[in-house]
Amino acid sequence: MFGYVARVGKVLAKSKLKEKIKPLDTTTCEYRVRFRDLDINFHMNNSRYVEAMEMSRIDYAGRTGLPLGFKYQPLLGSVHARYLYSLTFGNKYSVTTKLAGATDKWIYMNHEVHSDEGRLCAFARVKFLMRDIKQNRNVPTSEIAEVLGLSMDELAMQNNLQEWVNTEERWRINT
Repeated sequence: MFGYVARVGKVLAKSKLKEKIKPLDTTTCEYRVRFRDLDINFHMNNSRYVEAMEMSRIDYAGRTGLPLGFKYQPLLGSVHARYLYSLTFGNKYSVTTKLAGATDKWIYMNHEVHSDEGRLCAFARVKFLMRDIKQNRNVPTSEIAEVLGLSMDELAMQNNLQEWVNTEERWRINT
């Protein structure tokens, strides 16, 4: 756990030194496959793809000015990922992150993982909410939008995202 916390701190600290971005911009973070990222087949483990996406969201938060840590804590609701091509030890890769939309409760982001040759290796859509740690409450998306300088209209979901949200809701009801 200490290694993970140290990595989060490092990513957040580095993000503060990078150029600030607008909340609707796409960000890119670069990584290299480490030995501990490998599964038994010597491919990058699927959980490490998700962790790289998480680190990229932390970078996004730091660069947009979203207060994490002592004010807000992101809580992941779901991850829908598709893995296309393997990454192996030593490969360089990048993760792009883009805000996809929001509802009153949930924020949606899209991630793409590309090899250093530009090949799409994986993509995912994540759903998360923000918790106010001190007040022990879920933070309405409108409040997050205000912090980011956005209107809720700017966070409106596109049709393909709305279809995904509807499908996820059907899955929730049937379980």
